[in-house]
Amino acid sequence: MATATQYQVQCIGALPAIVRYFERLDLAVTIDRIVPWEGEVPLGTLVEVLIANRLLRPKALFRVGEWPAPPT
Repeated sequence: MATATQYQVQCIGALPAIVRYFERLDLAVTIDRIVPWEGEVPLGTLVEVLIANRLLRPKALFRVGEWPAPPT
C-alpha cells in the first residue's frame, strides 16, 4: 500500500524574481551611492519597495511623498 505525501502549497507570486532582478542590477546600492539621503531607511531600499509595489499591485498611489520623507 502506497502512502500519500502531503504538501503545503503557498503562493509567493513574483516577488522573489523581482528581488533577484534588483540584486542583479545592484539597484539599491547604486541609488544610495548616487543620491544624497538623510532618512532612517536607505533611499535605495525605498525605491525597491516602491517599484516592487507598482509591479505587483499596479494601482494609483496617494501621498507617497510624505511617507519616506526624512523627519524634520
